[in-house]
Amino acid sequence: MIGDLNKTKIALFVSVIFTTLLCARDIWTPKQANEWYNGLPYLAGVNYVPSYAVNAIEVWSDETFDIKTIERELLLLKSINMNVIRIFLNDKVHQHNPDALYSKMQQLLDLCEKHDIYVMFTFFTNGGRPESNLGKQPEPVPGKHNSQWVKSPSLSVLGDDSKWGYLRDYVFGTVSKFADNKRVIAWNVFNEPGNVSSTHVPGQKAMSNDEHVNYLINTKKLMEKSFKWAREANPSQPITAPIWTDDPFISKMFSGAIENNCDVMSYHCYENIVKHYNIINRLKKHGRPIMCTEWLARHSGSTFNPTLQFLKANKIASFSFGLKKGRIQTHLAWPWFLNSQLKGVNEIWLHDIFDENDNPYCPEECAYIKRILGGE
Repeated sequence: MIGDLNKTKIALFVSVIFTTLLCARDIWTPKQANEWYNGLPYLAGVNYVPSYAVNAIEVWSDETFDIKTIERELLLLKSINMNVIRIFLNDKVHQHNPDALYSKMQQLLDLCEKHDIYVMFTFFTNGGRPESNLGKQPEPVPGKHNSQWVKSPSLSVLGDDSKWGYLRDYVFGTVSKFADNKRVIAWNVFNEPGNVSSTHVPGQKAMSNDEHVNYLINTKKLMEKSFKWAREANPSQPITAPIWTDDPFISKMFSGAIENNCDVMSYHCYENIVKHYNIINRLKKHGRPIMCTEWLARHSGSTFNPTLQFLKANKIASFSFGLKKGRIQTHLAWPWFLNSQLKGVNEIWLHDIFDENDNPYCPEECAYIKRILGGE
């Protein structure tokens, strides 16, 4: 009897593996990607962290998830004619209770269906504090930009691939669950791969050059696996990861692996439109749609006027950073912009569009956004 049971388990396991391999899709051809993209409205929105959250754990935890706040803030998004959000998930939240996370994601997607908004989900990120825990998250550090963001996975997991078993379940299981949801616009498997040092977030781990390189090697390995895991779920949506730096070492290590695995290309640019133009020209060689999945740094010339108009004119999907001033404190400048000799620089918002009372940081800016995106 026990032998028959074991044979049954083995047969089921083999069947699951065979089905996964049979259904896993290839990377889209440029033709497939462009046909998909041409069927969509122009996409313009934000990287969205609800105002109640200091990090992605607090976005999705049972104790803090707040769908009413999310709906109010999505209405702010719609008020300036935006139609898409990019939002971060967290591996520990999924590991703790995947069904609970899926339920919250579905609530978000139901709201997005109600208000005609699309969603890009992001799985992993090298940016943030090195370790994290579930439960109550630390309070924001006063005066510090994005002070409690956390890496996903934590460095203790990233540095030891024997701990990665649950990460496949996280990516494959999540993409499988929503593989045909029409509100999911894309899956971003890894945010800024190689940004291990995260100098703008407090509490970084001191690491030797060898440690740093080993974390980078494991990041690349996990990113490539994540592309594969996502494709095995056979999603109807594209899969991507961003080009985000021109650092020679990081670019050499990651750019080829990113560009050769993306259904649609994506990039980050916190500089002026000349830099955007150079990156876009480079990515156009792939013949695929392009999305700018992070931008907006008012201190460095990355401003709505003229960047949004430039992106729309070039059919580049736009995801500026931040919607509403909140616990993440991304309205505050990166540390290297502070205490400048330029008068008033410390009062300029880096990211975000609305203040804590839902008023525009800059009414003229919001009027410009509405006009460029088709409003009055």
